[in-house]
Amino acid sequence: MVGESLRAVVIGAGKPLIDCVKVILSYNEENPESTCHLVCSIVDLVGATNSTNPQEKVFFEKNELPYYCSSVINSSEIIGIITDLKADIIFSINNHQIIREPLLSSAPKGIINFHNGPLPRYGGLNACTWAIANGEIEHGVTWHYVSAQVDGGDIIAQRSFVLEDDITAIKLVFKCIHIGTELFRNILPLLVAGEVNTIKQPQGERLYYKKKQVPNEGKIEFGWNYLKFDRFVRSLSFLPLENPINYPVSTFNGKVFYIEKTKLISRSSSGKAGSVVKSEADHLYVELPDATVALTRLRDSNKKPIKVRDFIKQYGVSLGSYMGT
Repeated sequence: MVGESLRAVVIGAGKPLIDCVKVILSYNEENPESTCHLVCSIVDLVGATNSTNPQEKVFFEKNELPYYCSSVINSSEIIGIITDLKADIIFSINNHQIIREPLLSSAPKGIINFHNGPLPRYGGLNACTWAIANGEIEHGVTWHYVSAQVDGGDIIAQRSFVLEDDITAIKLVFKCIHIGTELFRNILPLLVAGEVNTIKQPQGERLYYKKKQVPNEGKIEFGWNYLKFDRFVRSLSFLPLENPINYPVSTFNGKVFYIEKTKLISRSSSGKAGSVVKSEADHLYVELPDATVALTRLRDSNKKPIKVRDFIKQYGVSLGSYMGT
């Protein structure tokens, strides 16, 4: 029955969505005689501005992909659009909104979600940040069916990988996108053919992090050993992009400031934890219990970038004073 169409709707935004849509387009090109052609439409979750990213818009229009903008995936408008599209299958990719009824049961072949963490251990949001902060030595990605339990549906495929010692949150996010896209390339033919084998998630191993949760409430401690201190900084590092979660926060003389980047100077310490031992134009040297680190990129109490030399002057920092006070 050559030429039968499988109507797919992709909901989400950004690079992960585009990368996976490219996989769908490649599948159609590579399988011209397939019994099932994927007809793809896009619901672009653009946020409150209701304006699609120009690069995404160019991609959608160049490939003649119908797209619809929305900031609320469960709105009656979007549910109506998806109903009119008569979607057989829905892919949720880089979608941070909870899919509820009636959208949840709108596609006969189900809704399939990409999660940038290993399930069930890292459910919820910001899995990459939590994995680094928790000191995991491995991470992973998961494709799973969407169910009423958030991130709790049956697993279609997973892939694990080792975490590098110096990986930051943003680097891990992009690594998950890359590996997740390759995994999608592997499972797409099985999904089209209806030949996927799923496994249920073991509930006893389940963790779940909400949007507002941040490791240690975002507070960095100069009394931590270097490994924990460094993990914490890296878990909230999104350079060179904007930080979507929070910067590590500390205080000096009761005034809040934020740390964006640090540098290891020595794996030994010669002073009390938190003490300032040296300052330069772009480095502020601070002791940890087992190391000396330099604070190299800072933000003031309003989260605006501030040069180290200006921070020293405005906050009244001097040698022998203590961070975190």
